[in-house]
Amino acid sequence: MEIQIISVVAAIVALVIFLFIAKRVVRLAVRLLLVGIIVFALLGLAGYGWWNGWFETSQPQKPQRPTVTRHAPSS
Repeated sequence: MEIQIISVVAAIVALVIFLFIAKRVVRLAVRLLLVGIIVFALLGLAGYGWWNGWFETSQPQKPQRPTVTRHAPSS
C-alpha cells in the first residue's frame, strides 16, 4: 500500500513539473512566433520598398535652361 501512495505522489509531482515546464515552453514559443512574424513583415516590406525604388537616392534636380529656338525670318 505504501508503494502505491509513493508512486501516486511521485506521478503527481512529475506531472506538476512537466506542466510547469510546458507552460514556460509555450510562452517562449508564442513570443518567438510574434517576433518572427514582425521580422518577416518588416523584411517583406523592405523587399517591397526596394522593388519599388523607395530607397533610391534622388539626384538634386538641376534647373532647366530654357531652350533657345531660332525662328526663321519671316518674309
